Amino acid sequence: MAEKIRGVAIPHLKAWRIAHTLSQTELAEQAHVSRATITRAERGEIVSFPNVRAIAKVLDLTVAQMQREPPADR
Repeated sequence: MAEKIRGVAIPHLKAWRIAHTLSQTELAEQAHVSRATITRAERGEIVSFPNVRAIAKVLDLTVAQMQREPPADR
């Protein structure tokens, strides 16, 4: 039986975080996740769905937006 994937990658997280003028620490605190989680996500590592949803909520985005769309130039 194949192993289930229990998370997702967020390839545009760093760009979204910077667009919202948040540090890694600020985003982590607001999303109630560890700073290490933000660091791992920005490196392209898999992050759990609950953590991804929490991060998306802070950034006022959907998970799909964070995965597929970089922020528009402001």
